[in-house]
Amino acid sequence: GRILHMLAGADYKENRNSSYQFKRPCVFSNESIQMAKVVGQIDNKFIAALLHPQGEKNSFLVLFDQHAVDERIRVEMLITGYKNNSGQLKSQTLSPSIEIFLAESEIAVLTELLPRLQKLGIKLVIKEGKTFVCEIPLCLFNKVSKENQIDMMTALIKKLLVSAEDSRGVIPSLPHFIADIINTEACRGAIKFGDKISLEESKFLLSKLALCEMPFQCAHGRPVLTPLIEIEQIQSQVIYLRQPMHVNYL
Repeated sequence: GRILHMLAGADYKENRNSSYQFKRPCVFSNESIQMAKVVGQIDNKFIAALLHPQGEKNSFLVLFDQHAVDERIRVEMLITGYKNNSGQLKSQTLSPSIEIFLAESEIAVLTELLPRLQKLGIKLVIKEGKTFVCEIPLCLFNKVSKENQIDMMTALIKKLLVSAEDSRGVIPSLPHFIADIINTEACRGAIKFGDKISLEESKFLLSKLALCEMPFQCAHGRPVLTPLIEIEQIQSQVIYLRQPMHVNYL
């Protein structure tokens, strides 16, 4: 799980001479989300909930972006499904294999990278100066038409070559090119702004979010939640406003 450090704040203004301001750091964790008390859906866009920061008794009123929440859940489920038990990307065999066209210098570098590419679900065969793609990542197989497979794999291999050159031969376990495709799949299938969801569905979404490795940002890196106000501070302000007024009549 991850921990989110945020600066929460909100302003309440009674009139020109009286204002309530609050701003201080707060720390949320997966457990904070797991223990959240869902209030309900707001404007068919947000899930309002009460969250306790890590190690604190006070709760915050927080708005969860319903699309970002579902997108995060979906992207982690997709990544898990697209990987095998060893954490490597599953592959799909191409029949027949396809030939991609690379420069001699690129083929020379590529030869050294073949074992690492196989961990990404990419199996290449280099024979007599020609490069053939025999397997591609499962997550790409249904996303690209056969007519575009050559262009897509050529672009992917070239990007991986540049990445390996920039990082002295290191290839990330989930390259950006592949991650972007999975992120797009998660985004398209996720709940949208304007979709009405029930209280039970809202609770279920947050319970699934609490199990995520990175629950505080969507697949594209945007924040999933926004803290609005600390509940105890609201209660104190309400108590203050409800104090009886003493009026002197002339």
